[in-house]
Amino acid sequence: QRNWMYLENIFIGSEDIRKQLPQESIMFEAVHAMFMKLMKQLASMSNVLRATTAHGVLETFQDMDAKLEKIQKSLENYLENKRQQFPRFYFLSSDDLLEILGQAKDPQNVQAHLKKCFEGVKRLDMLAPNEDRKQFTSTGIWSPDGEYLPLIGPIVTEGRPEEWLNRVEDAMFAATKKHLYRVLEDSKAVKKEKWVKDNQGQLIITAGQIVWTHECEKALSDGENARKSVKLLKKKWVTYLNKLVSITRSKLNKIERNKVVALITIEVHARDVIDKLVKANASSVNDFEWVSQLRFYWDKDLNDCVVKQVLSVFMYGYEYQGNNGRLVITPLTDRCYM
Repeated sequence: QRNWMYLENIFIGSEDIRKQLPQESIMFEAVHAMFMKLMKQLASMSNVLRATTAHGVLETFQDMDAKLEKIQKSLENYLENKRQQFPRFYFLSSDDLLEILGQAKDPQNVQAHLKKCFEGVKRLDMLAPNEDRKQFTSTGIWSPDGEYLPLIGPIVTEGRPEEWLNRVEDAMFAATKKHLYRVLEDSKAVKKEKWVKDNQGQLIITAGQIVWTHECEKALSDGENARKSVKLLKKKWVTYLNKLVSITRSKLNKIERNKVVALITIEVHARDVIDKLVKANASSVNDFEWVSQLRFYWDKDLNDCVVKQVLSVFMYGYEYQGNNGRLVITPLTDRCYM
């Protein structure tokens, strides 16, 4: 009975699932009809013992149970196939996934489950079809904290959920990468207050780490003047931190304040590392005190962000995180990447 109740919601309630599993749907309809007929017969008998021991009742229930198990297995294989096509479906329970697949005609129904698939995506900026658009399209991403990341171009978000969600994932990676490069370029020309306010939190933090790595290596590569250059860099970073602190005293909305606080958290660590380099008398980019740090680079040959620490090299993932704040970096969290 429990199997029948579970499968009834799926096969009786969802036209899409029935179309995609036609044989299983026919089998379930036969079981469903037999189950309803048998339960009415049992209910019409006033004696439990006589009803349950009637000829053929046990065999019929056993046959229905075997068919329901077969249907259940086919359903699990169907869901597994969908998960392999879009691996983030593994983050969802089978019930949630069935809800998405069962309501695939309206992409808006998928919005409620996006946060379970993408950590930094609460909903898509989805536009319904009209005279100009024949299909549902999405032009941007809203994070749980209300930050907005525009996509490079509109993407079609209708059809099979596993297919258009893969397009969303690719578009998210491409948008994060393009905007990161733009934010990095803007950091050289735009005033810091405007730079922080106009750009996404994750991108100003990552761009800031690329700039910090470049400045540190520039100072350490200054030959005989390396130690002096590192000391000057420390003063420069303290001035930069004071500027960020002064921004927190200005009128900021919630998203802007979260951005600045997260940026200060990272830049305080950057200042501490420079201080450590000064105390260790570091004078080369090959000194272990520097090589052991988590360093961010924009590789022009690869046109990509690369993260290094000692002998480890990682390609930046471009997973949009939203404006989710940052934990204070400790020596332990600093080492965990190695």
